[in-house]
Amino acid sequence: MMLRQCSVAFVFGLPVLLLSVHSYAAVSVSVGDFSFEEEIAPPTAEVVDGPGTWAQAWNGGFADPSFLPVTQPLYPNQDGNYLGNIFETADSGFAALYQDVVQIEEGTYTFTIGVAHEPDAEPTSAPFLLNFEAVGYGGPTVLVDSFSFPVGTLNSSGLTDLEVEVTFPSGHPEIGRTFRPVLLTTGADAGSNPSDPRASYMMDNVRIDFEPAVGASRSIRVGQPSFDPVAWKLPSGTGDDATSYRPTTPLFASQIGDQLGALTVRTLGGWGAAFYQDTTTIQEGTYSLTVGVAHDPNYQPTTSPFLINFESVASDGNVTLLGENIFPVGSANSSDLTDLTATLEIPSGMPNIGETLRLVLLTTGEDAGSNPGAADPRAIYLLDNVRLEFESAGGSFLAADFNESGMVDGEDLPFWQGAYGLNADGDADDDNDSDGADFLVWQRQYGTFPLAANSTAVPEPATVFIALTSLISVCGLRRRILKQTEGLRC
Repeated sequence: MMLRQCSVAFVFGLPVLLLSVHSYAAVSVSVGDFSFEEEIAPPTAEVVDGPGTWAQAWNGGFADPSFLPVTQPLYPNQDGNYLGNIFETADSGFAALYQDVVQIEEGTYTFTIGVAHEPDAEPTSAPFLLNFEAVGYGGPTVLVDSFSFPVGTLNSSGLTDLEVEVTFPSGHPEIGRTFRPVLLTTGADAGSNPSDPRASYMMDNVRIDFEPAVGASRSIRVGQPSFDPVAWKLPSGTGDDATSYRPTTPLFASQIGDQLGALTVRTLGGWGAAFYQDTTTIQEGTYSLTVGVAHDPNYQPTTSPFLINFESVASDGNVTLLGENIFPVGSANSSDLTDLTATLEIPSGMPNIGETLRLVLLTTGEDAGSNPGAADPRAIYLLDNVRLEFESAGGSFLAADFNESGMVDGEDLPFWQGAYGLNADGDADDDNDSDGADFLVWQRQYGTFPLAANSTAVPEPATVFIALTSLISVCGLRRRILKQTEGLRC
């Protein structure tokens, strides 16, 4: 589509007519951690199962794995800006964060975490607990050990390190299963502040050290140790794994950066493994997702396919599968990354318009891979360079391009501010008003631009036009999080 746009700018007090001609095809939509570099992995000769990300569960309370306090820093010994947060209310229940970390071995795990009361929401009766569970590999969730810390153990002026040890002696029945720490508070507690009735714990800086029965001590990698938000969530089934992988030397000629995403499946009864992230507000048009995919040279898949799924996430957390794209084993190889592309059509009137688009990269099924005689037989897909593009049904400007400049940037924000609560000039989600939801669209589309745009500005009369850019500082929005209680013992 060709679009001619006229605008007037005042430069040194003189009016300058700008005539721009744009040719629109598709726009690039931002994908967080597109090359899997966010969670730094140690260099290894082959893929090593990594930890998950913090999941949350609650009933009567609330849990947030990446809480951004308004006051920064909230504590003088805080590591980074984000904290883990669990709180109770006057309703009896629980709130927890938990993570599947590592396969259990014979030896002693030392778990350390910084914990504090939230100022003006200090607990008065609900204790802080550290539970350790064994999960997966065909067995039930087993509570291995539990440690309770009364309210007086902690304070609201700084983070206090809590350190506990969990030992698995020779012959322990849970050796070989997955080690799951659970950060927990239970019981009804309205806290110290009647105007904000919560009993709230803040957490930071999780560390795990392991002393095996034989061999040298080592540190265990923890996902989100400082509770910083991550782009990709990493669910996996029994014996399967999703993680970032840093080979000692680059594996592929087209590899971007030092790391790759790795999806591993085995023959242990798991459903598979996935990376997923929530990206942008769904609009009418066509989405195209491209991923560089390869087989691990030593553990090539033989039966398990690679899939690209599109899902929509509603404001109440309901998830709908919009599209499933299955790529058979032969779609990729072990010599280099192959671009695999899936598309999603969003027609006019589709009820999911305005919801959040979730991208899911996964592999499913049981597969011992091309090396069944290995000590750890498995099948591994390696991923890199994830790209998402969107082409509007009408070839129009981006929804949050309020000034119709051909890209979403800081210059669009004043248009939304001026229209907020007054008219639809800052409407980005087609609901005929300008409100906070439209700001969220602007935030998600910020920095996107037409991929195939030719833009030529012709000043009349001839004069010099100087463009000034400004930096925009945007306060972080607290992430919407979902209840996840399956398989958690409290």
